[in-house]
Amino acid sequence: MHIKNMLKLTPKANLKSLFLTGAATTATLLSPLMLKEAAALNLVPNNPGCDIANLTTSTKCSGIYQGNDSNQDVTDLFSQPNFDWVEVAKVDGNSGSNNGLTIGGSSTSGTWSYTPNPNAQALMFVLKGGPTFTAYLMASNSTSGNWNTNDLLNGNGGSDPGLSHFAVYQSDAPEPYQSDAPEPLNLLGAASAIGFGVVFKKQLEKKRRDQDQA
Repeated sequence: MHIKNMLKLTPKANLKSLFLTGAATTATLLSPLMLKEAAALNLVPNNPGCDIANLTTSTKCSGIYQGNDSNQDVTDLFSQPNFDWVEVAKVDGNSGSNNGLTIGGSSTSGTWSYTPNPNAQALMFVLKGGPTFTAYLMASNSTSGNWNTNDLLNGNGGSDPGLSHFAVYQSDAPEPYQSDAPEPLNLLGAASAIGFGVVFKKQLEKKRRDQDQA
């Protein structure tokens, strides 16, 4: 119900109208907080796994995943839920430079070099090819090496598709931390209380005005 219609409610408004008005107000208060969630990660069927030998200086790998890392939730990769992975560099195709990252070679293998951000506490590289991608946790001193697409699959399930992009993610959170963000249920309860409080306040103010005019 629109705010203007709230003012037209009488002291005898039924409970249903009051509830619907409060619910609408709650939804309005919560709307800026409603964020679209990224898709969850899904491994390819019959996943053959990955090998850190396919990206030099990597210490762990995770994959092979379906889809595109750019629109999926990579937060929990490598069991580091407290790392806030942020994409900081990306080269489309098998050659080019972007934000300290340089890629060269053929469509299925080549070389890479990267100048890490001094604030980065952890690095993750992601190679995308065909309908798949694989992530690699990098050594802290990673600055150059070789890459190939052996850890990727093409549309018919074969290996070694052409490289679609090479992305670098970094995290500036080296230690586990407790988030200060409110829990979703607490946030909903607080917003609901505010929403219904607005309605009751409007009701009370109108009742007082009616009594003053009587």
